[in-house]
Amino acid sequence: MIGGSITCTILCLLLICFTCYFNQHRVIKASSSMFLILMLIGVISLSISVIPRSLENSYQTSLFCISELWLSNIGYLLIIGTLLVSCNELIFLLIIIILR
Repeated sequence: MIGGSITCTILCLLLICFTCYFNQHRVIKASSSMFLILMLIGVISLSISVIPRSLENSYQTSLFCISELWLSNIGYLLIIGTLLVSCNELIFLLIIIILR
């Protein structure tokens, strides 16, 4: 479990670097690089939340339980919040186009 979490985190960090490097490319610019980076940070937070969950049997402290809850909830919030904001932005643009 921890190996998959670390692999996912490294892959997301590479994708963040890729997004920052090709920030001016028309495909990245059209998909709003800030939203992409926020979603990748959410995925990193969710993948890191697996580590305290897998170490729960070895070390039974409240710190692992609390950190797992915080990391998973913050990751979920970043992913869903970014999707909702980008969908609202598209709906707002469509309303403006329709009202013209």
